[in-house]
Amino acid sequence: MTVSLSDGRHPLVWYAWDVFGQSTMVTRYVTVDHTKPTLAVTKAPKNKAKIKVQLRAYDRAGNVRTTAARIWTR
Repeated sequence: MTVSLSDGRHPLVWYAWDVFGQSTMVTRYVTVDHTKPTLAVTKAPKNKAKIKVQLRAYDRAGNVRTTAARIWTR
């Protein structure tokens, strides 16, 4: 199932029950942020310079995602 959410805090709710009719519910909250990242280049490299770029993204829980390194030649 795909759901589009607006920016902000949203609950995720799970329900579970067994064959005896006992049930429980768990709620967790996620924060949705559609803000695009920005980049400012303050100084250009010299001609024929190689540029290595690797991006890291962090969430509030401290989880890290890293992209593969890419190298460009100017």
